[in-house]
Amino acid sequence: MRTHHRPLLRRILPLGFLLITGYSATASAQIPPPLPPPTVPPAPPSSDAPVIAATTDADRRVADMDARLRALAASNEDLQRQVEIIRQQEAARAQAPVIVAEPAAPPPVPGAVTVLGLPLKFSGALTLRYDYWHNSDLTDTLTKNTVNNGLRQRIRFGVELADPKTAMVIGGLRLSTGENPNPTVPFIALGDSFRSSAFNLDQAWIAVRPLNDRSRVSLILGRMPNPTWRGTAGTLRTEMIWDDDVNPAGAALKVKILDLPDFQNLVLENLVAYYQVQETQDLRFVGLTGRTGLFMDQIKLATHFVTGALAFYDWENLNNGLSSPGIDVGAVSVQPPSNASLFATGLNNGNSRFAYGPQNAIGFSKDAFRVLNPTLQVHLPFKSIKWGMPDVYLLGDYAYNFTARSDHRHGAGLTLGTRIGDYETQSYLNPLNAWVTYRHVKSDVTVAAFADSDLGAGTDYKGVEAGVSYRVIKHLMPAISYFDYYGFPLMTNHAQRLFLDVTGEF
Repeated sequence: MRTHHRPLLRRILPLGFLLITGYSATASAQIPPPLPPPTVPPAPPSSDAPVIAATTDADRRVADMDARLRALAASNEDLQRQVEIIRQQEAARAQAPVIVAEPAAPPPVPGAVTVLGLPLKFSGALTLRYDYWHNSDLTDTLTKNTVNNGLRQRIRFGVELADPKTAMVIGGLRLSTGENPNPTVPFIALGDSFRSSAFNLDQAWIAVRPLNDRSRVSLILGRMPNPTWRGTAGTLRTEMIWDDDVNPAGAALKVKILDLPDFQNLVLENLVAYYQVQETQDLRFVGLTGRTGLFMDQIKLATHFVTGALAFYDWENLNNGLSSPGIDVGAVSVQPPSNASLFATGLNNGNSRFAYGPQNAIGFSKDAFRVLNPTLQVHLPFKSIKWGMPDVYLLGDYAYNFTARSDHRHGAGLTLGTRIGDYETQSYLNPLNAWVTYRHVKSDVTVAAFADSDLGAGTDYKGVEAGVSYRVIKHLMPAISYFDYYGFPLMTNHAQRLFLDVTGEF
């Protein structure tokens, strides 16, 4: 019989325990005390171990469920705390002021170093030239078939202060060979009995750009790179008024009046400047003294395909330095004669010459030149990556001197050129520039001392120029230029020139 009741007891005892536990929990809420649990008759010795084990398992299950409930409650409270913290943080962010991050520092200028906290960029260039010159001057010296040729060199070393894209104040210094006596000819003979070459300061300038848009206003002081617009496309610039090597000294103010990139990239700029050329003190000098200077104003309108500029030049006191003293009763000169400073030996020729006074000192026909100079460039870019986005341009230049004699006051030039190639790997070529120029310039169109020293060597000429340059690498450029013109005097001297150049830069 006992063997038949063991399974039944094992099922009833746990159930009874659960019922007793539930009843005791319910009865504890009532006023009467809970009834004592029923007494379970003792089991035989063989059934004691299973009954104890069953009761222990139930306790463990209840305890495990209670622990899980407490863990879930604790986890729920922790989640609620985290949600509340996140809500508080979001509310704090919404009320906190917006802090704008400082702009990142501009990238360093390639090849620049820093001295006393100021970025400096050093540069240099060496040009080796073979110069061939064949000319005949039947009118003046009655010679013909005169040939000059040889090797020439131009050495330049410069330094620029600050980043030209971001800095408010920038500047530069540059040393160059040549410059004396002619600033338009920096080339000197290669090899002069092993004597050292003379270097001169051909640039020393600063520019102040006070606005956030640095290109909007620029005040340039010192001996500066010529700020006059003389063409943009390619590498060629018109040199009828200014030779490429002339760096005027004075003060210039450039202002960008309009900048409309959405309207054919339209830009309207104005440049006003005063350059001082020569100053002669009147200390024990009986000739003309004072300052030779130039006032100029140029307004430029640029669009995507066409750019035009109108400049006015006012040269004053051109005969500065002229002296032609009289002769006393003993036929002895009080003072030796001297020509006007801009007719000094070595400067470009071409301007009309007049003999002044009893000793025939040379001076200008007019003491002031007032020149109007319109310039127009039309260029057509092509979208071709393989050919480096090439550009074809036509550049025209005209000048009219209001004060010169009617037959000596006109000058005009026209250039057809192209730029092909780029440094990009997809381009067939590195940058290549080619051009052809024709000019016809009368004697007093401008001051010859500062005009083109290659084609015409000043003023009073007509002829052509052709050239091509190619960048083998970014810092090495060979070039060839040919000139054929009839020049000073009276457009009768036939000159032919050939330049073979190799320029290395860093």
